[in-house]
Amino acid sequence: MEKQLGSLLGLDEQTVAEQVVPYLATHQTPQALRLYLRDLVGTSSEANNITEKYVQTRFPEQKASSSSTNAPQITHETQDKVSNLASSHTKTQANSPRKSHAKPVKLNPRNVTAALAATETNTPRNLPPTKEMKELDMAFSMLSVDPSSSDATVFAPSVPRVCLCQGSKHALAEHLRLCTSCGLILCAALRPVPVSPYSQCPSCQVSPIASPQIKTQIIAQLVRQREQLALDQQQKEIERRAELQNNRYAETPFPTLEGSTADLSAKSTEKKPNRVLHLDMKTHKVTVTRAKNKSAPSASKSDPISSDFNKSNGTITTAEDGSELIHDEDDDGFREHHVHSQTIHDRHPTESWAALSMHPLHYIEKPDRPPMREPISSERITAIPDLASLIKKQPPGSSAETQRRNRNAKIASGVARAQKRKSGKPSQGHRHS
Repeated sequence: MEKQLGSLLGLDEQTVAEQVVPYLATHQTPQALRLYLRDLVGTSSEANNITEKYVQTRFPEQKASSSSTNAPQITHETQDKVSNLASSHTKTQANSPRKSHAKPVKLNPRNVTAALAATETNTPRNLPPTKEMKELDMAFSMLSVDPSSSDATVFAPSVPRVCLCQGSKHALAEHLRLCTSCGLILCAALRPVPVSPYSQCPSCQVSPIASPQIKTQIIAQLVRQREQLALDQQQKEIERRAELQNNRYAETPFPTLEGSTADLSAKSTEKKPNRVLHLDMKTHKVTVTRAKNKSAPSASKSDPISSDFNKSNGTITTAEDGSELIHDEDDDGFREHHVHSQTIHDRHPTESWAALSMHPLHYIEKPDRPPMREPISSERITAIPDLASLIKKQPPGSSAETQRRNRNAKIASGVARAQKRKSGKPSQGHRHS
C-alpha cells in the first residue's frame, strides 16, 4: 500500500511510511479519511481504487457495522426503560386512591437526557466549516493539486505582486515563510501565495516555491490543525446541546395550588389593617402604628371638652394614637424635669452638658410666680444710640459736602482777588494804615 501511494505522490516508500501513513492513521472516521485521500492522490480510477482499499483496510466492515448498531441498541434500551418506568407509574397511579391535596410526583429527567445525549453523540451532526477551516482547506487544496493539471488553473492569480521586504513592512507568509531554494524570507504580500502551484520566488525565480518534501510536511500540519478545529467545534456543539437539554428539562416541580377557590376568595376579600406613619416634630422620628378598628371608640369622641377647647383656640395637637391633646397656654417650651446628675452623665457625654447647671429646675405656675422687676432708669442715659448711626458718622471736614463747600469758597475768593487787581483797587492785605 505504501508503494502504491508513493507512486501516486511521487515519493519513495520510506518517506510515505514515515510521514504520510502516521497522519493517515489520525483520522477517526472513514468519511474523513476518504475525503483526505481524494484530495491527496486525486480522483482518477487508480487513485479511487487505492483510496477504497486503504479505507477498507483502516476501517473493516465488521467494526463499522458494530459501531453503527450500537447507537440504536442504546436508544432502544433507554426507550424501553423509560416506557417501563412510565407504565409502572401509571399502574401505581391507577391502583392508589386519588387524593385532593396529593403532592405532585417529581420525575427526574436525567435518564431521558442521558439517552438523548448518547444518541446525539453517536450520530454526530454535520456542522458548517468555520473561517479558519476554510482557509486551511484552501491551502490544502493548493498543495495537493498538480501544477501541470487542469485543476490548478483555479488558483491562477489575477494580478501578480512581488515584494522583497522580507517581513519588514508586511507580515510573514502563512504555512511557508522561507524559500526552499535560496532561503529568502517570504511576506504575506506576495501574489500568488507561497503555497500556490503558481508561486514563484522573487529572488531565485523557482516555481513552485514548496518542494515535494516540504509539501508533505505542510499537508500533515494542515491536517492536524483541521482535525483539531473540527474536534473543538464538535465539543462546543455537544456542550451547547447538553446545556439546551438541561434548560429544557429543569428539575423544578410544577407549582400546585393548595386549597379550594373559596378559601382563596375569602383570603382576598379579608381586609388587612392599614399602617399609619406619624412624624414627631420635636424628635423628627417616624413611628409606625396600626389603625384601630372603626368600632373602637376614639379618645377624641370620649373627651368632648378637649375638642371644644382646641376648636376655640384654633390649636389642635394629635397624639400618636390619634387622640387630641389640650394645648397648655402657660407652657413656654422651656420646662426641664429633674434628672439625677449621674443619669445625665450616663445618657449624654460630658462635653455636650458642660454649660448645663446641675441644680434641678422646677416649673412654677403663672399665679405663683413672683412679680417681675421694674426696669432700671438713669438720668444720664436716656436712649441707647443706634450702632448703625454711630458707624455712619464721620469726623468734621471729611464729608463730601464740606469738602465741596471749602473748594467753592476758595474758588470764589480767588476770583474776587483777580477782579480787584484788574480794577486797580488794592486788596485788604495791601492797604496802608
